[in-house]
Amino acid sequence: MNKKPSKIIICVLDDNYISDYGLPDMYRGKSIVLYDDRFFHFAKHRQEFSNEESYKKTILSINAIIQEPEFISFNENNRSLEFVKHITDNILVAVRVSQSKELKIKTLYPINDTKKEKLKIRAYKVKAY
Repeated sequence: MNKKPSKIIICVLDDNYISDYGLPDMYRGKSIVLYDDRFFHFAKHRQEFSNEESYKKTILSINAIIQEPEFISFNENNRSLEFVKHITDNILVAVRVSQSKELKIKTLYPINDTKKEKLKIRAYKVKAY
């Protein structure tokens, strides 16, 4: 018998979030969710991290990456929002865009500084710190 994956709601894109990150209104009220079956996929990127500790810290920081990213960009090819934040490495969390009220986290992996800067150019709005 197959067990249905369980999910965690990471955040709801409310008015403040939409305004802070300059996201289009179409995302207002949508939830970003993480299903537990994604952890198997995340592990496929484990060797791309600078070390094991960085990977573990990133997994524990998924909420922070989504709730307080440096910026968010849109990937037209994958139809995903890309949340970027420096933890111990620069991290990209891809969230699939759909018509559903749920936007599902699909993957996460480290990116280099050059990739981060290219994504920042396409960002909706870079959060000021």
